[in-house]
Amino acid sequence: EAVADALRALEGDLRAHRHELEKLVDERTAQLEKSRAQLETLYATAPVGLSYVDSELRVIRINDYMAAQNGQKVVAHLGRHIADMIVDPDLRQGVLADYRAVLDTGRPLTGIERSGRTAAQPRQLSHWVLSYYPQFDQDGKISAITSLLLDVTDQKRVAAELLQSRQLFSSVVENMPALIFLKR
Repeated sequence: EAVADALRALEGDLRAHRHELEKLVDERTAQLEKSRAQLETLYATAPVGLSYVDSELRVIRINDYMAAQNGQKVVAHLGRHIADMIVDPDLRQGVLADYRAVLDTGRPLTGIERSGRTAAQPRQLSHWVLSYYPQFDQDGKISAITSLLLDVTDQKRVAAELLQSRQLFSSVVENMPALIFLKR
C-alpha cells in the first residue's frame, strides 16, 4: 500500500508539473504570436524596403515595398539569390559588395549610398541609402542579414534644384550693376 500511495503522489506531482508546463507553453506561444504579428505589421507598413537573406544571400523574407522596387511580388523573391532581383549591373555589383563586407567582417554596414535603375522604373535614376545588419547563429556564424533600403530620390532631386537655384542667384548677383538707384 505504501508503494501505491507513493505512485499516486508521483502521479499527482506529474499532473501538476504537466499543467505548469502547458501553461508556460501557452504563454510562450502567445508571446511568439504577438512578436510575429508585430513583425508582420512592420514588414507590411514600413515606408522603407526590408529584406532578410540567409548567409548564401537567398531571400528568406522581403516586404512589399522592396519587392515593388524589383517589379515583382514578394513570393517571386523567396528562395532566390538577391542578385537575381537587381537588374542594374552596377547597382547589383555594389549591393553584392555590401553583403560580402558584412559576411567578411561580421559587422553592420550602415548609411551606404547607392544609385541605379530598378525593374519597376528602368528609365529613372533612383537613389537610396542602405544599411545591413548581420544575425548570428548559436556558433557565432552569420546565419542571415537584414537589409534596410531608404529611397532618397526626391531628396536628391530637391537638393539638386536648390543648388541650381543658388547658382542662378549667385550669377544674377555677380552680374548686377554696381549701383542700383532707388526712387524715394
